Amino acid sequence: MISIRYGIALIVFLSLLGFTLSARAEERLPDLTADEIIEHCWAISEELRSQPNTQAIRAGQLDTALCLENAIIDYASDFIDPDSLSRDDIANKMEQTRFAIGGLYWSLYNEHRGCSFPSCGTIFYSFHNQMVSESYILILRNIMDQREDYRGKF
Repeated sequence: MISIRYGIALIVFLSLLGFTLSARAEERLPDLTADEIIEHCWAISEELRSQPNTQAIRAGQLDTALCLENAIIDYASDFIDPDSLSRDDIANKMEQTRFAIGGLYWSLYNEHRGCSFPSCGTIFYSFHNQMVSESYILILRNIMDQREDYRGKF
């Protein structure tokens, strides 16, 4: 239990310095659960998301989404055979996923026929980033479940 607390404290400290969860190929990834990673990624954006300012909230939501995206890339590339899907391939797929989900939800909340163009108001300007984060949480949980199921075999 001490090592988990140490790991979380280290991640929080590094995030304050502007680092993400990313690890180099020669470094071992922190042995964290999906919930610990998710909690960390929400914590790094709490200050921005708590402001009464749409731009700040939107930036905070994006910070969380990008943190989750980096964790997905790190933990998936550590698990998936690189001959099947390289780290760069995973990163490209995640970027495409972010733009696909974000774009769809942006249009759903801001560019539909129920609102006058160009949008339904600024309150909806961060919803797309929230939905990217929610989608990433599902992907991250699946990755971490697979890693746990095959622990010791890779």
